[in-house]
Amino acid sequence: MASSIHSSVESAFVEQAEYLDDELFSQWLVHHPNEDEILRKLRASGAKLLTGPRGTGKTTLMLRARNQMLKATSEVLPAYVNFKTSLRLEPLYRASGNASFWFRQWLLLRTVAGIAEAAKQLGIDFPWSLLRLPDGATAQKSIDALQAGAIESAANLIPDPLTTQGLADVVRHCLGAADRTRAVLLFDDAAHAFSSEQQRDFFDFFREVKSSWISPKAAIYPGVTDFSSSFHVGHDAEEVNVWLDPTDTNYLSFMETLLERRLPSDVFGRFQVDPDSFRVLALAAFGVPRNLLNMVRDVTGDAPTVRDRRSSPISRQMIQRAVGVCASTSLQVFKSLKKKLPVYSRFIEAGEGLLTQATATIKDYNAATTKAATATVALQHPVPPEVRTLLAFLQYAGLIRPRGDLRRGRIGTFSLLDVHYALLIEANAIVAKKSVGLAELADALAKRDAHAFARTTSNKLIGAQDIPAALPLMLPPCHVCHTERATPTARFCLNCGAPLTVSSTFETAVSQDLGVLPLTANRVRSIKAQSNIKTVKDVLLDKDHTELRRVRMIGPVWATRISRYAEEFVE
Repeated sequence: MASSIHSSVESAFVEQAEYLDDELFSQWLVHHPNEDEILRKLRASGAKLLTGPRGTGKTTLMLRARNQMLKATSEVLPAYVNFKTSLRLEPLYRASGNASFWFRQWLLLRTVAGIAEAAKQLGIDFPWSLLRLPDGATAQKSIDALQAGAIESAANLIPDPLTTQGLADVVRHCLGAADRTRAVLLFDDAAHAFSSEQQRDFFDFFREVKSSWISPKAAIYPGVTDFSSSFHVGHDAEEVNVWLDPTDTNYLSFMETLLERRLPSDVFGRFQVDPDSFRVLALAAFGVPRNLLNMVRDVTGDAPTVRDRRSSPISRQMIQRAVGVCASTSLQVFKSLKKKLPVYSRFIEAGEGLLTQATATIKDYNAATTKAATATVALQHPVPPEVRTLLAFLQYAGLIRPRGDLRRGRIGTFSLLDVHYALLIEANAIVAKKSVGLAELADALAKRDAHAFARTTSNKLIGAQDIPAALPLMLPPCHVCHTERATPTARFCLNCGAPLTVSSTFETAVSQDLGVLPLTANRVRSIKAQSNIKTVKDVLLDKDHTELRRVRMIGPVWATRISRYAEEFVE
């Protein structure tokens, strides 16, 4: 039955598990089709990497594993640590010669805070004295100081640097106090900061804390994670993919249960009356539960009252509009990389063209075939490194799903890539008709031929014969004379001799115009005209939402939503 504890319909559309209280988290929990196996690996010894695009449920699975391990019958001490604010320390790598040291101190402090929270939940005392810290408040002040770039303040708060040995001593003490045999460290939102230095330092830390009685687990994004030179996936940690597969036989039932748990019964009933609408939305979500929740929110309306959300019937136009918004939002996640990673701006620009060409290739194939439709392109090898990098960015955004390689003897080897279903639906690429019913569309997506694919090449997808020339790195020019850099490793300008610097990823991200967030143009104009908020940084600094609440038609719900959009943009 649907949940009976909804304080409002809006609460049902909170996408990120860390924003849910314990009661709602338990009430709305839906078991991942592979949950038993994933949770077993999270609870077990050994290092694991939980991988999947944004919104695929990595946080939910980690919190689920933590809750299981906190039970009295468990022999494991779990510590959940969220590293989503790690990018705030990235400017240190541009301004400080010992940035790696301070980032490691931040990693240790956050991990210690997670262990202290676990100790509190288990009813045992935490040994702050082993770390030469007076209490948890001092640890939190140190974390805040480092995130603000206040190194001197942090140094005064922690005169004795933390070490991995100190962390191990703390864990050993807590294990004895709790009468448990080993610990699991759940590092959420790890290695996602788009800072190569930070990612490499994190994985060095990850390797060092691993032992026979401490098992680190990290949630990462596919494609964009930069491991350290001493870290090898498969040897140092097993990769566990949590991205739901739309072709799985249990996929639709999982998504249906997700909605049933989240929505009031009368709102969920609207989709029971029209199951084809639900099937199209669930398949268009492309294995990302957050996409489905956002589309259902669009379909049920964004009206301020519960009655308005529940009254109107679901129409085909509403479904098409929601799918279009899903496609646009997913593209926006990808396009936001241009602002976060300006050195790859030409890659991001080419990525939109690649998706358009891949979609057209699939559409032509489906229009010509008499068999079941496909959503897969087969990219012929060899695939240039520039294209592999671009595909990795598309995978991060959840727009491309790799299906492995296919070898066809003398014909060659192909990489099989599924294209986001919402993009294919928007382009009418699945069923080659001008007017397609929802039932026919859902059937075509659900019954697609796993062995059918549209062959193509890297040159066709990029639209260029010389791929390296079409996908150059956009190196920042000299900040004094604006002369282009001679090489990526150049340290001084050849024209004026000035030292060449690299812009901070975090500072570049927060300085972006408010329009980079997933807001309508009208809402952006209203916010700028009726408040002092102009950039992403302004939203982050508006802690109590005072400025946002000054804007007409923005109440507590929308203020919180915009704030989370800004936080997610810089994560």
